[in-house]
Amino acid sequence: MLIQNGKQFRDNGFKHNNVQYPANYAAQHRDEWEKLGITEVIPDPQPDPRWSVSTMDWKTGKWISEPRDLGEVKERLVREAKQSAFSLLAPSDWRAIKESETSEPVGEGWREFRDGVRTRCNEMEESVEKAADRDALKAADTGNWPESPDAKAAREEREGE
Repeated sequence: MLIQNGKQFRDNGFKHNNVQYPANYAAQHRDEWEKLGITEVIPDPQPDPRWSVSTMDWKTGKWISEPRDLGEVKERLVREAKQSAFSLLAPSDWRAIKESETSEPVGEGWREFRDGVRTRCNEMEESVEKAADRDALKAADTGNWPESPDAKAAREEREGE
């Protein structure tokens, strides 16, 4: 990242000491950066936005972070778990509806998958709610969703080739 006079510098045409420079001039004339007041700052990696609100100090490339409210983080993680469960269940909802309307069984694999998704979502929600601090939340397992019978068959087919 380039800085000029304490501000982020964009090499898209600029003025320095009443001289107008064309776009990409600085990129092509690195040897003139000192004369033009341009310095390069290598920014630190951005902190994970799930856990803190951060702003960068453009002069130093350092991040200034404020931890997010623990309650808000918990609410977001629970909401994301429920959204994931919904997204995993929605494509097979028609199977459950068909079973209730026609008494045609949904199939054991699909029943296990749908029960597993709901169980996993409940486990995640419980794990998040029990977490006493940020470290416990970060350690909470919010992955490892069950695999649908279709996804399992596709994976087995790929592995069998």
